Amino acid sequence: MFQRSLIWLPQTLCLISGLSMPILEFIPFTASIAATGVCVLSLSMFIHDGRLFLIGLVPYLALIYFLAACIT
Repeated sequence: MFQRSLIWLPQTLCLISGLSMPILEFIPFTASIAATGVCVLSLSMFIHDGRLFLIGLVPYLALIYFLAACIT
């Protein structure tokens, strides 16, 4: 899963998460959900495991769901 062409995806998700964490602090626990995603994605890049990368996407899906529920 982690070929040269796909390594930019988890790196970009980690970058976007880090940049958005100050904004997410206004809604309780959303920054913690993003930090969990960064932790799992970092571990998946370190050990080159695609399954762990897919597991690392779960906190981002939960974050999107949680933000959409707060907005509506």
